[in-house]
Amino acid sequence: MAGVTRQGLDTQAGHPCLSIPTSHGAQTYTSAGQGKVYSDGALVVNKDGSAACGDTVAEVSSKVFANGKGVHRMGDATVGEGCFNPSTSAGGSSKVFADTATNPTDITLDYENE
Repeated sequence: MAGVTRQGLDTQAGHPCLSIPTSHGAQTYTSAGQGKVYSDGALVVNKDGSAACGDTVAEVSSKVFANGKGVHRMGDATVGEGCFNPSTSAGGSSKVFADTATNPTDITLDYENE
């Protein structure tokens, strides 16, 4: 089961830059890409989200959406940035999962945190 990735709580795994022998470690997701859907008190990262290093979301759910865009889940790929190779989401909610329904239908989450 893939927990949804959350802004400020989860990180991407970090990644190497092969053209310059360097790398950087895990970077916190600082942009969720949306401002309406929450999990565990933090915004859920969608297709428009990014990590502190500028790495943007590449892979998302095709069934669960936040503000009209697929949600990013633990293990989903990122694009990479500059010379840095793509990475993956290293964290996700332990309470909210995407693409694990027993009756698969499109699910749209569109509510404010109360």
